[in-house]
Amino acid sequence: MPKKTKKPSPDIPGLVTVRTGTAPKCGKGAVGLLSYTVGYHAGQKEAFLRITANESSGLFSDEWVPLAAIEKALEGPPMKGEPFRSKVLAPVFTGKSNNNAGFLCAVARQEGLLKASPDSEFLHRVSGDFARWRREVAKAAQKQPRGRAQGHPEAEQDTDHGEEPSEATDGDAEA
Repeated sequence: MPKKTKKPSPDIPGLVTVRTGTAPKCGKGAVGLLSYTVGYHAGQKEAFLRITANESSGLFSDEWVPLAAIEKALEGPPMKGEPFRSKVLAPVFTGKSNNNAGFLCAVARQEGLLKASPDSEFLHRVSGDFARWRREVAKAAQKQPRGRAQGHPEAEQDTDHGEEPSEATDGDAEA
């Protein structure tokens, strides 16, 4: 099935695309992969994640999410190893799609920042070292040629993945 992509959200001046990747959604019955981009802004000394495409159903916002916002949302019990639901990450988005947080958790799992909790397929645990991941992204950004595009590699078409909320209740249904 072809990927459903969106025109990219506005770029952040100075942000360099470091890599793109794909991540499986988190739920047992979830179908398709999510595409994402990792970026770095040297001036802000910050790494960013952005969901760029979804092979199956589920609306999402394609905004750049700073790693610092993810860390702030996970302060407290999640950073101390407690399991948490995807909706904990909902505040890091300005877009209101209910899938945003769950899809971001899927991407963060793929990047090694989170892992599945043995308690439930819809629970996550912090598993990675956020500071080390940020340093690795910064190092990779230094190796990128100047002027590398920030947008989606496949974003030539606009599809039906707008900002309207899906039927999911907290972003976990498809993630």
